[in-house]
Amino acid sequence: MPVPTVTSVVPSAGQPPSPVLIIGTNLAGVTAVNFGGYPSTILQTDRVLGTWVYVVPPRYYGTVDVTAVNPSGTSAVTPRTRYTYVGGPVPGRPTVTSVTPNSGPASGGQTVVITGTGFVPGVTQVIFG
Repeated sequence: MPVPTVTSVVPSAGQPPSPVLIIGTNLAGVTAVNFGGYPSTILQTDRVLGTWVYVVPPRYYGTVDVTAVNPSGTSAVTPRTRYTYVGGPVPGRPTVTSVTPNSGPASGGQTVVITGTGFVPGVTQVIFG
């Protein structure tokens, strides 16, 4: 089985859960289509000619490289194999592991440090309550 080749991503920009068509060659045996290294959900694959895969991109943000993977390897990255997320950041739900201090005056004004995972750079607002 030859390594897959991605020749285009249609559309090249969008926001999940809008599906995306991956066009190329040797796609019949694809086991994953990755957006920026994160796996998409494969909806349908052209098992006869191996020229397309229909996927839902994972939630993410920015412009990412799209690659197809089969048992023989991973497709090369080119300028035509990029996907741009539109409509702002759409990361997964952040996870808070600690809040320090964990209490304070009702009037506010106290500095609070929040630690966890999944935070998006540039976010300037946190809502308590």
